[in-house]
Amino acid sequence: MSKQKLSHKKRLRQMIEAAEADPTLSAELIAVQGCITKPKLQAMTALLKLLKPSLHQSTKWFITMVLETIKDDRIIRPMLKAAIAPENASCRSFFLWPLTTYDCTKHLAFFADFIVGLHEPNEAMMVAVMIVRAMKGPFEPIIARKSIRKLLAEVKTSMPAEWKIETEAYRLEAADFIMAKYFNHTAKTFWKPRNGSVPISKTR
Repeated sequence: MSKQKLSHKKRLRQMIEAAEADPTLSAELIAVQGCITKPKLQAMTALLKLLKPSLHQSTKWFITMVLETIKDDRIIRPMLKAAIAPENASCRSFFLWPLTTYDCTKHLAFFADFIVGLHEPNEAMMVAVMIVRAMKGPFEPIIARKSIRKLLAEVKTSMPAEWKIETEAYRLEAADFIMAKYFNHTAKTFWKPRNGSVPISKTR
């Protein structure tokens, strides 16, 4: 058994002890405890099924922390769905942190919309930009261009001036990365079959 799994079990026991005064939270954590004793795939499936709207934030946090260590692409879509769920508005970043070690290239459009849809430069926005920067590409040309346009569009949400500057900085960082990755791939695609040069035809 890995030290990481032992650490999760130890932390969970501490959380269960601390939740004794709250029967609902205690029951949620005990259910999680039953999940993490299972083999990896079964544990992942069981934990994803537990991610319901009514869960306490601390339970959601612990589940996402465990899922982060599983390293299975099948957690990506459930995490994205949870990140935009209304009931998770105050803890969206919980569901994004596990994805910082995944290549989410296929979900570029989701993250562009997600970043643009946030109304303040919070932790969720920061983590979303980190995920974009971890994308390996290549990006679909249409999706890349649409994402860049959205991210570079004027911030129309009403917010304090300092927040607006920070939001624009995050959006610009994401757009800059997408643009660089997209154009580098386009350039390589163009030059590779030409061995790095294009013959210039002579005109009379």
